[in-house]
Amino acid sequence: MGIVAASPILWLLVANLQAGADASLPEVIARHTRAIGGAGALHSIRSLRITLTIVEPTFHVDAVYVADRGMHMRIDVSAGGRRIYSEGFDGAEAWQMGEDAATVKEESAAGAKALQNGILVPDRFYSLDDLRAKGHDLQMEGRESVGGVSYYVLRLTVHASVTHLYVHPTSWLIERTRETKPLHPDIDPTPQTTETVYSDFRTVDGVVRPFRSVRTNLDNGNVLQTETIQKVETNPDLSHSFFARPSVSPAR
Repeated sequence: MGIVAASPILWLLVANLQAGADASLPEVIARHTRAIGGAGALHSIRSLRITLTIVEPTFHVDAVYVADRGMHMRIDVSAGGRRIYSEGFDGAEAWQMGEDAATVKEESAAGAKALQNGILVPDRFYSLDDLRAKGHDLQMEGRESVGGVSYYVLRLTVHASVTHLYVHPTSWLIERTRETKPLHPDIDPTPQTTETVYSDFRTVDGVVRPFRSVRTNLDNGNVLQTETIQKVETNPDLSHSFFARPSVSPAR
């Protein structure tokens, strides 16, 4: 005789099993994309201007980071209200410049790669699905418990640079990342294994973004860098010349 109707106890067991089952990679991606505001909100962003403060053990500076979907970026760093350093990528060439315009020079290969990869950080312009569509590799590495939270861990490879993304199983936001690379490749090329913890999530023009991040050396626990965002401006009008390598006026 067939079963006409399942008992309430059976339905409860099934519901509990489904609730406790691990999500697949496509499910994690979809839930994360919804959590940050949806693909449509990200796709509407053509350019960003981010004003922030950067604190490291040896300095405290302000910065303005500007980038667009066309793979152009520039960051200007200032201290005491005076610009002290800039670097950028114009879509083909990366450059850096100290206080004096005469110091402008080509960025190293490692530095240029870091600048480009910064544009491709998840949720800056591109969702995880967008990054996969652009040819970057994204794999599920299972679950890992950190600080009492059983995160979904995704392995993202962008231009041979590997970052592990820790997605919270309830909020579906990326709350942590881990990677092994130099913090400032043109100053010290020594790789460090670091963890960055993101917090103070806010919605700006439909997209949820962390306004604070703290990067720690996982080997010794030292805090290497703290970034605090002051303001995010969406779709500022930008000229491609803004990202170009500054020219040095000939001496008279």
